[in-house]
Amino acid sequence: MQIILETSVLYSLMDKGDKNHKLVKDFFLKNNSVYYILPSTTIPELCYLINTKLGSYFEVKFLEEINQNFNLEPIKDEDIFRIIEILKKYDTLNICYVDASIVAIAERLKINKILTCRPCSI
Repeated sequence: MQIILETSVLYSLMDKGDKNHKLVKDFFLKNNSVYYILPSTTIPELCYLINTKLGSYFEVKFLEEINQNFNLEPIKDEDIFRIIEILKKYDTLNICYVDASIVAIAERLKINKILTCRPCSI
């Protein structure tokens, strides 16, 4: 099984004080054979959140763990066109570039599972 990871999941995993930390940690421990895909577009958002809320030490720890535990998926030129379509179509839902990029990458890879701690808007 393949699952695309959204920003909130990895932030919850990094922040032991986050309300979803235990739930997310348990999920990863129970599902260690899953092929987890991390869209490269989430990295700047994650680094910003981790650095501002937890500090630079944890930002570096996160970056050190990325290649060992996740499969990075870069954004492609074709994704940009789809991101624009998604942002226009769902303009009232307050989604951002990163959210739309996750959906575009999931569509391109034909993966229908996105792991998130946020309510689904789309």
